[in-house]
Amino acid sequence: MNKRFLLAWLIVFILWMAGSFLVHGVLLGADYAAVQNLFRTPAEAQHYFPLMILAHVIMSGALVWIYSRRGAKILGPARAAFPRRHRAAHGGALVHDLLCGSAHARRHRPQTDRVR
Repeated sequence: MNKRFLLAWLIVFILWMAGSFLVHGVLLGADYAAVQNLFRTPAEAQHYFPLMILAHVIMSGALVWIYSRRGAKILGPARAAFPRRHRAAHGGALVHDLLCGSAHARRHRPQTDRVR
């Protein structure tokens, strides 16, 4: 593991935790409060918080490791097939590439005049 890998791991972890807080704490907070009887009490949930942190550390590390190992091979065809403006219009290059994948790229590959 190099410094770049560890930095990416830290950034993904922070963004993942911030996104989880935004979704579950802010956006869904009122919905969770409406059905409080289905969840643990806040005091009991705090007991499990270190396990949630550990799970997010492992998941973010796995995401960075998989993407650093296989990202260029997986996303290469999709990134080459779509112009940057097309990917940006669909919510960003990485999100578009991950969601659409290479099957989408094969269907929408630009036509070329070259014979292979």
